[in-house]
Amino acid sequence: MANEYKSWRELRDAFFTYTRAERNGIFVLVTLIVLLNCYHLYCKFFRVETYDYSAAIAEIDAAFEDSKEITEAKISLFEFNPNFVTEEEMLKLGFKSRAIKTFLKYRSAGAKFRNINDFEKVYSIDSLDIERVKDYIVFDQPKSTHKNQKRKPSTKTKVVKSAAPTLFDFDPNTASEKDLKRLGISQRVAKTMLKFRSKGAFRKPSDLSKIYGLRKDQFEKLLPFIKIKQHKSTAKHKVKSLEDSSIEAGSKKLDFRKKWVDTVAYKSIDINRATVEEWQRIDGIGPTYAKMINKYRSKLGGFFDVSQVGETYGIPDSVFQKVIPFVKSSSPLEKIPINFILTDSLAKHPYLTWKQANVITNYRSKHGPFSSPREIAKVKIFTKEKWERIVPYLDYETAVDTFDHSGD
Repeated sequence: MANEYKSWRELRDAFFTYTRAERNGIFVLVTLIVLLNCYHLYCKFFRVETYDYSAAIAEIDAAFEDSKEITEAKISLFEFNPNFVTEEEMLKLGFKSRAIKTFLKYRSAGAKFRNINDFEKVYSIDSLDIERVKDYIVFDQPKSTHKNQKRKPSTKTKVVKSAAPTLFDFDPNTASEKDLKRLGISQRVAKTMLKFRSKGAFRKPSDLSKIYGLRKDQFEKLLPFIKIKQHKSTAKHKVKSLEDSSIEAGSKKLDFRKKWVDTVAYKSIDINRATVEEWQRIDGIGPTYAKMINKYRSKLGGFFDVSQVGETYGIPDSVFQKVIPFVKSSSPLEKIPINFILTDSLAKHPYLTWKQANVITNYRSKHGPFSSPREIAKVKIFTKEKWERIVPYLDYETAVDTFDHSGD
């Protein structure tokens, strides 16, 4: 097979076979290609173009100054009542159109503004706007008892300092109105509670949250102090529920099972011994949450603190807060034999990774068995917080391990 590629000498000889004009054309074309590439490289790596943006920046600044002046010119502050203020007046006060529409819709739904706190509840109103106009907000005065007396102009709200509430254990079924006021409950809410009590007793602490007018933060502060006494007539309620129904031929006989429901006492449920059924006695805990808590407890070997219940994956914080008043802590039921356990078994604990477990067992092999939490700290793979979490689960027993690990 003939060589398809020509040598440099053959190309040179072939080049001189062209006419003089053709050779000059080739030289010109190559020169142009080289020059164009050189120019491209110069523009890309060496040429620096500068632009003057000063005119554009000045124009933008002027536009912003004009806008600011127009906005400031439109805003004017004057006294207004949130219960009667119009859309035009709120625009003059500097509120945003979108916020005004939400505010008017909220007011038309029946909302009344008696103080600055009611006004702040409107989520669309910006806090900066409230800060700007708060000295100009006035509210309705009580109606005069005399028909012919002229109505006095509205005055600004005054913050009246009331006595600090005193928290103490109380039973909402027996507490007097005076006791409720000492707890920081307003007179109106206290009367509502007494009216509710006259129609039916409070059976569990969460019933207090149903009282109209009692704020959520107030209820959360009072919750640990609510002590509802158990009465024989109300401690247990026998509820008949149809669990299984079996129809026999010709007789149509129904089988009933009795279900007992009792009121949960304060700090009555042990976090390390509670069954799925006991967890469900707490308001907000159903079968799914109860099983999740017990499953996580089994992985840990038990809880040593109530806060660990809140670590259960899938349990919302709102549900955990309902659990706190009714549970009590105890020592974990299962501990880790830290001087004998193998790496893979140790790594199964939720508070440890395989790497940490491997470091612990290697340290034990080199330095001997652990005898105290202080020796665990010498491994230096834990932060102080993680060390405090794992230490309650460790057992430092140094008895001889008779188990044959040779098969692993």
